[in-house]
Amino acid sequence: MVSLGREDVRSGPRVPQWYGGHSVLVTGATSFLGMTIVEKLLRSCPDIGTIYMLARPKRGLDPQERLEDYVSNVLFSKVRGERPDYARHMSVIAGDVSSPDFRLSEHDMAAMRHEVSVVFHCAANVRFDDSLHHGVITNVVGTNRLLQLADLLPNLQVFLYISTSFCHSDHQAAFHTRLLGNLPNTYAFTKNLTEKLVATYRDRLPIVIARPSIGEWE
Repeated sequence: MVSLGREDVRSGPRVPQWYGGHSVLVTGATSFLGMTIVEKLLRSCPDIGTIYMLARPKRGLDPQERLEDYVSNVLFSKVRGERPDYARHMSVIAGDVSSPDFRLSEHDMAAMRHEVSVVFHCAANVRFDDSLHHGVITNVVGTNRLLQLADLLPNLQVFLYISTSFCHSDHQAAFHTRLLGNLPNTYAFTKNLTEKLVATYRDRLPIVIARPSIGEWE
């Protein structure tokens, strides 16, 4: 067994050091979890590269206006006080994971391929009562498209897929069908399918699957 000294076990500083110079793509950046990840990266990793935030286009707002609207959220109050220049690390990219090629511009696609080395895939259809069709398009098909994009990133070091602890449930659905089995709703069912899809890339991409529960984010 290798003995670790005090400097070895105090690993906190290693995280911001590792992120130094690394650019990150966050899908679902306008969701609660997505915004929390962006804020934490900005506040804790001062030398991070660019955080590309994939968000659905918003009519009437150009990317700069969208960024100003984004960072006006109270969640960024602390980082605004600690690091007034934090916004220089942020880039809002209009795109939709449920659409082919995410409706990205060639410029944005080229920038991500050249720079991104970490992907946080948070985008998801989280409606429990939505149709199976809509859930599959966003959660399964959208993730498949992102995995295909990630496969083209030459500098990729981590692909983190945000799943849910409820995608492995033994509770039967209220509208139990042969298709859903013991999964309680279409959300849990499509997230379960997506985990299996992500796992098929484990030999090609540096995959991490996180399964937060509601309680963990309170």
